[in-house]
Amino acid sequence: MKIPFIKNKTSRERFVAWREKKRHSRGQRFKELRDQIYWARFLGYVGHYQKSIVGILLLIFFGSALGLALPFLSRFVLDYIVPKKDFALLNWIIVAGLGIYLLHAVFRYFEQKLVTTFSMDLVTEIRRDLFKYQMQLPLTYFEENAAGKLVSKLTYSIMMIKVLVETFAYVCLRELTTIVMLVIAASFIDLRLTLIFSAVVPFVVLYIRHLNRYMGEVAVKLQTKNDQILKILDRAYHSAKLFQIFGGGLREGDRFEEVLNQDKGFRIQRTMVYAGNAILIGFLASAVMLIALWYGGRQIILKELTHGQVLAYMICLGLLFRPISQFVRATAYLQAGLIGIRNVFSIFDSTSPIEEPAHPLLPETREGKIEFRGVWFQYARGLGGLRNLSFKAEPGQRVLIVGQSGAGKSTIFNLLMRLYEGTRGSILIDGLNIRRMLLKDLRAYFSVVTQDQLHVEDSILGNIFFGDVGGAEDIEAQLEKALDLGRQMELNRFISSLERKFSQKIGAEGLGYSRGELQKLALMRAASKDAPIVLMDEPTASLDHGSERKVIKIIKEHFREKTVLIISHRPLPALNPDWIIVLKKGGIEAQGRHDDLIVRCAYYRELLAQGAEIPAAPFKVSQI
Repeated sequence: MKIPFIKNKTSRERFVAWREKKRHSRGQRFKELRDQIYWARFLGYVGHYQKSIVGILLLIFFGSALGLALPFLSRFVLDYIVPKKDFALLNWIIVAGLGIYLLHAVFRYFEQKLVTTFSMDLVTEIRRDLFKYQMQLPLTYFEENAAGKLVSKLTYSIMMIKVLVETFAYVCLRELTTIVMLVIAASFIDLRLTLIFSAVVPFVVLYIRHLNRYMGEVAVKLQTKNDQILKILDRAYHSAKLFQIFGGGLREGDRFEEVLNQDKGFRIQRTMVYAGNAILIGFLASAVMLIALWYGGRQIILKELTHGQVLAYMICLGLLFRPISQFVRATAYLQAGLIGIRNVFSIFDSTSPIEEPAHPLLPETREGKIEFRGVWFQYARGLGGLRNLSFKAEPGQRVLIVGQSGAGKSTIFNLLMRLYEGTRGSILIDGLNIRRMLLKDLRAYFSVVTQDQLHVEDSILGNIFFGDVGGAEDIEAQLEKALDLGRQMELNRFISSLERKFSQKIGAEGLGYSRGELQKLALMRAASKDAPIVLMDEPTASLDHGSERKVIKIIKEHFREKTVLIISHRPLPALNPDWIIVLKKGGIEAQGRHDDLIVRCAYYRELLAQGAEIPAAPFKVSQI
């Protein structure tokens, strides 16, 4: 919106201020509407536990009612039993009081147990659904969000929701019920004094509103600092080697210390606010008790109240300030809980999951034929992508996709498995558009050997059969199959040298194992899966010539009956591919057989020459 021509400077400034105020007002209304939607979603989860909520409410009501026994018993003792000097009745009253407070303690115990179970079930369900939802999101979501930030949403933000349930909702409800019952009890004793004390209620409400606003600001700052801490830790742990070699750890350590100090400052602020609340409420409690004592003494002298009534009123006041203190403290957690709800449920709106078909289909055959028809893809911010890609891979073929870094080779694999969604065109598996298949059915078609040799924190056997779920009898079958694959791939000697054989643990980074060993384990994993299509991303990268020959031999011998798509930055004549696709800047420069491309594609000859000049990586054949 352009500012119209206004000669008067003051009028122009007023117009700018009006426009900014209007824009802020629209933004505020949008935020309020969005928060209402998030609240509705959160309450939808809460509604799954109606029986637990009803049980908690009943326990709170009866527990709070039983807590009123002391003032009434005290009044009865002083006004009725003491004048009559009835020792027997006095004994029975004390026994009855002990029984009442024992029952009160039992109610509170089961109340706390039910609340804890309810809150844990609630956050577990939300966390489970959020994780499942994230696992359905396209790969771009994880590329655009730091791992530390995502972890924070599943930990810190979820815990804020738990705090909202246990500390705000439950404590406020319990203490508010207790406060109301104590005020009613005090009113029965002396309505006039209770009304006088009630005059401070509006000031308490204003104080709570101000406190909530301030604690909301602190909660936002703590959330931001927590995200930054996790982001720094994630980067430092994943790049520890790089930091140690280039000395980045010192700079990152200074930054980490700065964030920690800021986080510490905010937490100290929050703690001091809580301490200030306790001191303020303690002072008010003392003042009110002294006023009540002065008033009660006068009423006794004037014979308008009995000793029992004054004592009962004083006990009600004494019992009142603890729930008030807890209530004020609990309300301070409201904003933190709201931020947790906003952070968690905003994920469901930030990115749409890959859409599953309403009426899924499966190909009539399971041969592994692949076809790209005019496929386009564009990354965010206009970086890279694919342009009008069309090619076929017949069942049982070895197809090599060759091109320089950034040409779009890996994007082809991601589109095949619907980790990304193409913007135009179609991809077919055995004649069926992959958008017509369920994701689990589509991805069951593929075995993958990744460039970065992905592994999980598990045993060697668990990594080879990653994704298979079964009992002890399945593990025995897996072990037998792994031994057979290890023998065929000449890896059993290496595995036999390990202390725990196939049970040996392997970390996500594969530390302690050579690249050749990790690559063979990745090939074993691909061979163990009954999938008609095998995708290999740079399977010979960073290997010496001897190791490369062994890997190529495994590919040629163990994947003969499968459709194999291999990505490489350089041609691999030793692989003897059935078809070669040459990519350049996201488009197909040429495709055909090796001998044909050498004759008619200058770019392919250039890649072949570059590959011949690349020195072997510093790994020895003996490492495999």
